[in-house]
Amino acid sequence: MPFIIGTDEAGYGPNLGPLVIGATLWQVADDATDDLYATLNDVLARPDEISDGDERIPLADSKALYQRATGIRTLERSALSLLGAVQQPAPRLFGLFDLFDQVAATSRELLERQRTYRWDCVDVPQACNTDDVVRDATRIRDSFQQNAACCHSVAAEVVFPEAFNQGLEDCGNKASLLTATTCRAIAKLLDSLPAGDQARVTVLCDKHGGRGSYAGILQQEMTDSFVRVVYESREESCYSWSDSRGQIEIRFIARGERHMPIALASVVAKYLRELSMQAWNLFWQEHLPALTPTAGYPQDAKRFKRDIRGMQSQLQVDDRLIWREK
Repeated sequence: MPFIIGTDEAGYGPNLGPLVIGATLWQVADDATDDLYATLNDVLARPDEISDGDERIPLADSKALYQRATGIRTLERSALSLLGAVQQPAPRLFGLFDLFDQVAATSRELLERQRTYRWDCVDVPQACNTDDVVRDATRIRDSFQQNAACCHSVAAEVVFPEAFNQGLEDCGNKASLLTATTCRAIAKLLDSLPAGDQARVTVLCDKHGGRGSYAGILQQEMTDSFVRVVYESREESCYSWSDSRGQIEIRFIARGERHMPIALASVVAKYLRELSMQAWNLFWQEHLPALTPTAGYPQDAKRFKRDIRGMQSQLQVDDRLIWREK
């Protein structure tokens, strides 16, 4: 049975808060590789396919599940129920520090070193009922077993501003930083595959902005074997190689979120970023109660930066620790 890895990011554009890259590892039957939505249709569906009374869990690109005006509940339900189906036991996910530790391998100590975040004030779950999420997770796990298509693991890379700025210096530009960090997330999942199995792995990535060529950075970041260019186009670029982990094909796809492994990566990345931004806003509002919160995107980030200028100076918080340079 082949493996599929899907990746996507949340927070590439903002100046404030972390960049989060999600990655998901699936094992599927040969005939299920093209459309996991059809394979797992009994329990997972795109939001526009779910009508009133339909108890299937929505799964799509995070932009289809979350708008600030309507709240986090739909995004949270999808993220936690799927994570609960993958991570066992599911109840361990109910706590912010456990969530970051299990999914992003980000320890409580590392989070608390980000001194401008109030992690201890952010609840998980926020809008969903714990029993409902556990029930949904069980339904998804049952569907995995019945349909020979299973998500084995979910991982994330969380890059806070100081590390982001250092990465810009190391990589030379923002696009290369995104691709290099995505490669790290992919490598962790590839390294988790059974040793000596020579697996067949297809990696699906949403395209990184307008970038069309990835061969050089894949060669640098992913393998000592020769990376072959299969094809490159505006819509999709494809590369392949073989090494000790198996036969690897990686595709960078425009509008890649239509593929379920990428959609779940998008949902997890967005959920972790939203929790991070809540912790960020709570910290500054604790010092400036009238402060309007921010999502961190460029125009509003400049407003927010002006509003906290005095307090930032008083607290001796260096710009490099909180402001992403690009």
